[in-house]
Amino acid sequence: MIEPTASADLMAKFALPALAGAAGNEPGGRSFAESLQKAAKMHGRPAAREAATQLVAAALLVPLLDAMYERPLAEPPFAPTTAEKRFAPLLSQHLADRIIGAANFPLVDVILDRLLGPEAPASEAPSESDHVKS
Repeated sequence: MIEPTASADLMAKFALPALAGAAGNEPGGRSFAESLQKAAKMHGRPAAREAATQLVAAALLVPLLDAMYERPLAEPPFAPTTAEKRFAPLLSQHLADRIIGAANFPLVDVILDRLLGPEAPASEAPSESDHVKS
């Protein structure tokens, strides 16, 4: 699970002030792709993966979870209270962080591969032909 303070620290560290605005340029004039490449160079691919994970959580999962809370036809006593309306975004972010942390989202890997290039495979296991002597 991504802690709220950890998210803020990562965003400050990687100069990603607005992950939700990743489709366009950020206020600093740098795109998400450039920020992700910088994070990968400075802190390695795991840190870049964390940033891509946050992007998927903020851009995909949070809006889906927020849509679940919108109940236009809810009448009292089933209508959301003021507290529910106020804390729904926090709950959405928390659930999105837990979901993205628990599941292996292929979308995160696709984002990393497209922006950073495919990860080099770890040491490959020797094939049978390597063991066969002529």
